[in-house]
Amino acid sequence: MAIEHSKYGILHFADYYPDFSGSFIETLQQLGLSLAIQDVELFLFVPFYKEWHSKLTRNNLRIEIFPSPELVNPFSTIKSLFKFKTKIIKYNIKIVHCHFSRDYVLFVILYKIFFNRKIKIIWHWHNPAATVVGVDNNYLKKILRNQYYKFISRFIDLHIAISSEIFLWLKSICSNIEYVPNGISLKKFNVNSFDHKLNIKEEFGLPANSKILCTVANFRPQKDYHTLLMAAKEIIDSSKCTYFLFVGDGPTKPAIQKLSDELGISNKIIFTGFREDIQRIIYFSDIFILSTHYEGMPYVLCEAMALSKPIIATNVSGCRDLVKQGTGILIKHQDYKDLSKNLLMLLNDPELAQSLGDNGKRIVETEFTLEKQCETLLKTYKLLDESVFK
Repeated sequence: MAIEHSKYGILHFADYYPDFSGSFIETLQQLGLSLAIQDVELFLFVPFYKEWHSKLTRNNLRIEIFPSPELVNPFSTIKSLFKFKTKIIKYNIKIVHCHFSRDYVLFVILYKIFFNRKIKIIWHWHNPAATVVGVDNNYLKKILRNQYYKFISRFIDLHIAISSEIFLWLKSICSNIEYVPNGISLKKFNVNSFDHKLNIKEEFGLPANSKILCTVANFRPQKDYHTLLMAAKEIIDSSKCTYFLFVGDGPTKPAIQKLSDELGISNKIIFTGFREDIQRIIYFSDIFILSTHYEGMPYVLCEAMALSKPIIATNVSGCRDLVKQGTGILIKHQDYKDLSKNLLMLLNDPELAQSLGDNGKRIVETEFTLEKQCETLLKTYKLLDESVFK
């Protein structure tokens, strides 16, 4: 018989395998430090090894590789369930906190049904479900999806929504929900730590009097770069000394680069690729833009607001929680005319832009800090299983 681990453990189970760590990992690092005080260990199971994992084997956070469950293959699923059971017993896991993939949630539900009815399951919703996003107009499919989520929610002990709209949707299918918006570490936004000797205008060879409009977003279908480019065309035609920085990489990048060539504005669009100095780039920009089809809760908007940047974002789920009256401007979905109109307004009214930026910083500092997010998560853990804590 396996010997139980002396400490209790909380497991975060995720298909999280980008080439760089992000806000998700920052949250786990902070949680690890907080749980260490309670003598509770924190684990993260991910399907692939990445180089940044080696930087995180401290702060009471242990990362292990656990292959993605193949639910379509019953033999592979059974094998994985027994392997998972061994890990749960070895580390004395009491709570499994699931992220991103629905298959991971289903896998843990199967484990709960067949091996351990007492284990607690959390489903953390980082993006709205397809029924909320409205990716298709098949209403029967949406109804069936909702019924499906309602059924499997019987086995979920707690749902966590990162936006108010995800929370409202979850209320229609279950009652065990907690609203926990993402938070940022304000320590990262000490502008005195940036290298002021080399600002981004010098780095990219831009005129000293130029205006820089910045977006940070992966190049994938969710991000509406097409609308942003169409708006950029109008801005560049009327404001010759304005440049756009597109920070990120992804599968749709070649198509967006081709469109910028076709629009004749490629000389004013700078594709930076992946950058590790995102805070510095945002700091030296004049306006931050997020053109998107849908969001869970866009962490990058918190970053821009923490740096006192005026925000223009699409009026969709997630953005609405952050860009409130007096902190930024919400524009109509896929409306490049509305986007270009508001960009021009801020470019021509620096006092308004500064006011929006200052208000946004105050909102982040009071409502969207990493410390507040982790404090709420700790409270939810205690409510689920008081025995885990001293």
